[in-house]
Amino acid sequence: MKPNVLIVVAFAALSAGALAQGAPGPIEDTAFGLGKGSVFDTPTPKPYTFEGEGAGKVIPPPPGMPVMIPHPIEPYLPLTIEKNACLGCHDRPADIGKKLAKGAAAPAPANHYVLKQGKRVLSGAQYNCTSCHAPQAGVDALVKNASSTTK
Repeated sequence: MKPNVLIVVAFAALSAGALAQGAPGPIEDTAFGLGKGSVFDTPTPKPYTFEGEGAGKVIPPPPGMPVMIPHPIEPYLPLTIEKNACLGCHDRPADIGKKLAKGAAAPAPANHYVLKQGKRVLSGAQYNCTSCHAPQAGVDALVKNASSTTK
């Protein structure tokens, strides 16, 4: 017999023996994943708002993570390379590193800019702010852990 046929025959014999000895049956689809329902359900996310504790406050991110957006962004969407309403408040390279007044919009960081003819201009790769920055939301963590800051 060919080796592949032997493997299939051996696997079939082992499977038949395991079933005869009361081996566990198939795993239910509700036993997979973090959700409480079936993996085939399509969950509807809860709507979120910018209300409650922490609303509008800049939460310092963990090292290497982008800052979350502390305000609604719907009025500024869609973001395109030709139209980016975020830049009206955040494209201020002269303010990088300066102490800002409380509540003032933070300038985009230095790593979002390139030098062109000795002047800082926003890098073309940085036009879509929401590819890295997400708006804060008053929702519970999907998975609770010791480092979660939400309820």
